[in-house]
Amino acid sequence: MPYQVNVKPVHERKDLIASLSSKPVCGEQPTFDVYEGQRTMLPVIRLPIDLPVYRMANARTQTEQLAHIAETKCPANYFEAGQDNEEAQQAQHNILRGFANATAGSVKPIIEEP
Repeated sequence: MPYQVNVKPVHERKDLIASLSSKPVCGEQPTFDVYEGQRTMLPVIRLPIDLPVYRMANARTQTEQLAHIAETKCPANYFEAGQDNEEAQQAQHNILRGFANATAGSVKPIIEEP
């Protein structure tokens, strides 16, 4: 059965992330600010698999997004305006799944990796 995207409302996602961030289950992980070179400790939390959404401003998928818009006659801003839209998120998922199934020479598709 193919994965079905289910986008929770943005306020629910923000509330859950804020709640989980206040009590990290896995401690903290350091990160470095690229511009300032400063170290920041970030809480490590576990999110339900259906909470994150795809980032639509993805240069790797831009060509496929444009092809989808042309094929389906969607508005030109379909992906740009679709960050919280289940239909646009499902289209982005399908594009990324196609990339995961792709093979290049002897490279095994990442979809087959455990």
